[in-house]
Amino acid sequence: QMRLLYGTERSDDDLRMYGVVARSNIVVAVRKLCSHLRNLGLEEELDRESRENEELEEGDHSSMTCRQAYDELMAYLVDNTATASAQDPMASQAG
Repeated sequence: QMRLLYGTERSDDDLRMYGVVARSNIVVAVRKLCSHLRNLGLEEELDRESRENEELEEGDHSSMTCRQAYDELMAYLVDNTATASAQDPMASQAG
């Protein structure tokens, strides 16, 4: 760790590797959090929060609700049920 902080300058390959590791760690953490939400039965709490937020925002639907974000994360990271077209945001913009 001392070498990383005060040692030689990092190469582009080192920086790419750190990026890959950081992204992987984030995906693993989000996957675990989503699984724990499901296992603890807290999905209904997300529905309640989403309803409350919709009431507060008075029609501003420009962002996702908590439940919508959770459902997408579950489809992509946990259940692996997201379709190929849903996984590639550029595919929907190409046509």
